[in-house]
Amino acid sequence: MLVPLLGLVAAASAQSPTSGWGAPKGLDLQSPLTNCDQARAAGNAEPICGWKMFSDVGTVGSLVVGGGAAGAYTLFNPTGGGRYEPAAAWVSGLAVALGAAQIVKMEAGRPRPYTWNQGYQPSGSSCRSLHGADRDDCWSFFSGHTELTAFNLFYAASAVDMYSGPARSPVAVGLGYGVAVLGTALVGTARVEAGQHYWSDVAVGAVVGAGLGLASPRVTRVIAGRFEEPIEMQVSPVAFRVSGEW
Repeated sequence: MLVPLLGLVAAASAQSPTSGWGAPKGLDLQSPLTNCDQARAAGNAEPICGWKMFSDVGTVGSLVVGGGAAGAYTLFNPTGGGRYEPAAAWVSGLAVALGAAQIVKMEAGRPRPYTWNQGYQPSGSSCRSLHGADRDDCWSFFSGHTELTAFNLFYAASAVDMYSGPARSPVAVGLGYGVAVLGTALVGTARVEAGQHYWSDVAVGAVVGAGLGLASPRVTRVIAGRFEEPIEMQVSPVAFRVSGEW
C-alpha cells in the first residue's frame, strides 16, 4: 500500500518549483482561477465561497461517517463482539491518508489555481520561500479534502461490507459504495469550483483516498488473523499461572 504513495511522492518531487508546473492545461484550465478571498474582494463571493463551505462541511461530515462506522462496528461488531479491528483499520488508514497528503503537497509545491489570477499577490519569490499559512498557496497537489472524503466514505462502505456478519445486505453494501462515489465526486467538484484545486488534484486525491478506504479494513483483517492465535496461546498460560498463585 505504501509503494504507490512513495511513487506519488517521487513523481511530485520531479515537478518541484525549480522546474515549474507550468500554466494549467486541458481540464485544469477550466478550473476557476479565483478563491473565496479574491472573489469577496471583487464583490462576487457567493458562488466561490459557497462551494468552499460545501467542501469543508462535506469533508467534516465524511469524518463523522467514517469514525461513526468504526466506533459502531468496534462496540457492536456482529462478527466478533467487541474486537478492535474496525477501529484499528480506520485509525491507521486515516493516519496514512493525512500523512500522504501532507508529504506529497510539500514535495510537489504545486501553486493553487487562484495563484494564476492577475490579482494574486505572492508572499515570496517561490513556493520554497513561503512559510506558515502562506505555504498553503503552493499545496494544490493533491486534494486533501477529496482524499479524506473518499477514505472515510469508502471505509464506511467497506465496514458495512465486511463487519455486518449475518445481517449483511447486498443492497446496503451497494448503497454504501454508491454514496461513497457520489460523496467523493461532490466534494472534489466543490474544491475545483472553489478555486482551490485543479481537476487533476481531485482525481488523484479521490483515487488515493478510495484505495486507502478499501485497503485499510482488508489489510487490518489479514494482520489481525495472523496474530490472533499466537496472542491467545501466549496470554492464556499467563492467566492460569497468575490465578494459580493467587
